[in-house]
Amino acid sequence: MGRKKFCILTTQRSGSAWLKTLLNNHPKVKCFGEVFLYRGPKGGKYSDPHYLRYYDFKKRENIVRPWSVFKYMDSFFDDYPGEYEAIGFKLMYNQLFARPEICLSLLKHKYKIIHLIRENYLDRILSCEGQKQLSNPHPTTNVTISPIYLEPSSLVSKLNTMDFRVRSFRGILKMYFLGSMEVMYKDLCTQTDFTVDSLLKYIGCQSTPTGDYSSPLKKIIKGNYKEKILNYAEVKEVLNSSKYSKFLGN
Repeated sequence: MGRKKFCILTTQRSGSAWLKTLLNNHPKVKCFGEVFLYRGPKGGKYSDPHYLRYYDFKKRENIVRPWSVFKYMDSFFDDYPGEYEAIGFKLMYNQLFARPEICLSLLKHKYKIIHLIRENYLDRILSCEGQKQLSNPHPTTNVTISPIYLEPSSLVSKLNTMDFRVRSFRGILKMYFLGSMEVMYKDLCTQTDFTVDSLLKYIGCQSTPTGDYSSPLKKIIKGNYKEKILNYAEVKEVLNSSKYSKFLGN
């Protein structure tokens, strides 16, 4: 019998790297990063000799889509060595949009879909902008980010786009009959152990004996919005005249 399989479906700067490290605390769970990233690793070498992203698999096998996607997902996650009960990976919205045939493999192999949503889209924008100041997008030591300027004229449009994408991918999951468990980033922050335990139960694993989950990753954007946003007054004025005023906690 094959392993239980799961997929973290989300978009960038929504906490998926953090969730991955939390799940990997479990000795019987292996969660990979973005296996469908559009490129191979920096330097062309993997730290894990048994790990191969789809990008390099496709080049090695010289198979065209969609067959390359099907073959990759038919074998890799069962062939990966180790006594893991569950194995999964991160999948970004844009990666699934570019390769919709992934949905068929998720359905075929009965993947459990974890739909991770960072419901405060303003925080996502700040995290994306703050990441540009760092050499490592997922630091393991505390970092200091300069206050971020947000262009007021395009801010609401960006928030609308983010909201549309979340609603669209909820619809895609229903269209492909892919059952999912929605996880809100806020719950992951405020009820970390409980949320991870619930996810483990969902994918078919028992919680760890200690029930305590931790991660080496550090949050890059800290402080209140007046400290984080360089032009806070402008942003507040724009958001207060939109449906997104709640994002500032007003």
